[in-house]
Amino acid sequence: MSEKNKKKETHQKNQLLDDKISYLLRLFENEDKRLTIIENKITHLIGQSGLIISIIAFIIPLFYDKLNNINICTKIGLGLIFILTIILLGLSIYKASEIFKINKFQYADCSPETVNKEFRKIKDFKIEYISDLDYCINKNKGLNNRKGSILIEANHLFIYGIYTLTLLAILLTFTYLFTS
Repeated sequence: MSEKNKKKETHQKNQLLDDKISYLLRLFENEDKRLTIIENKITHLIGQSGLIISIIAFIIPLFYDKLNNINICTKIGLGLIFILTIILLGLSIYKASEIFKINKFQYADCSPETVNKEFRKIKDFKIEYISDLDYCINKNKGLNNRKGSILIEANHLFIYGIYTLTLLAILLTFTYLFTS
C-alpha cells in the first residue's frame, strides 16, 4: 500500500471518528433536552396538584351549611370521595417529587480523567471520548426513562384525582340543588 493510500485511509478513519463523535454529541444533547422536558412536566404537575388541593380546600366550606342538612350516608359518601380525591392528588405530588431525589438519579458526564490521560495518537483520544459519550448516553437514557415512568405514574394519579374531583363536584351540585 502506498504512502498516499495510507494517509487517505487514516484521514477516512479520523473523519469516521469525528462523525461518530458528532452523532454521539447530538444524542447526548437530546437526552439533556429530554431531561429538561420531563422535569418541567413534573414541576407543572406538582404545581397543578397543589393548586387544585387549595381550590378544593377553599370551596368545601362554601357548601358547609347546606351539607349539614343532608343524611349521614350522603355525608359519609361525599366525605370518602373528598378524602380519596385529596389522597390521589397528594400521591401524585409525592410520586412526582421522587425525581428530585438527586442521589437516586446520578447522571453521567464525560470524565475529565479522559483529558488528563496521555494518548499517543489523537485517534486513541477520540476512541476514548466516543466510549465516554456512549456510556453517558446509555446511562442517562436509562435514568430519563425511569423519570419518564415516574411522570407517567404521577400523571395517572393526578388524572384519577381529577376524575374523583369531578364526581365530587357533580354529587355536591346535585346535593346542593336537591336538598331542602
